Amino acid sequence: MTDLDALERAIGESVDHLLPWLPWAAGHSRRQTADFLARSHDEWETGHAFGYAITSGAALIGGCGLHRRIGAGGLDIGYWIHPHWTGRGLMTMAAAALVDQGFRLAGIDRVEIHHDVANPAGGAVARRLGFHRDRTGAGAAVRSGRVGH
Repeated sequence: MTDLDALERAIGESVDHLLPWLPWAAGHSRRQTADFLARSHDEWETGHAFGYAITSGAALIGGCGLHRRIGAGGLDIGYWIHPHWTGRGLMTMAAAALVDQGFRLAGIDRVEIHHDVANPAGGAVARRLGFHRDRTGAGAAVRSGRVGH
């Protein structure tokens, strides 16, 4: 909860940038952010999800995470970044770290990125990391070309 103010500020400044792609941005409020942080703590403790802040110096500039929401053996990567920080390769670096960490977890044999095909930035991150398109439409995904352990 010590990140509440910083996260609230980053999301608030990014809402217009996030709205087309992330449904949770439409309901943005301080209460929603506090609930997210509490839920993130609980999910980390249970191993259901692993959320990370993206920072630059002392500034919180985005978030990313690994989520067990695609079935046994799989993790889905989620990410967002403040619009001031786009175009610098930071999302790609964060997503690459998530892929590496995800495959270190026991029982994980695939990592996916689900994104709207109309979101070129989200797709570019996946392509730069060597993901390939698995399917389009409802439940669309791109999968890592890397073989799990």
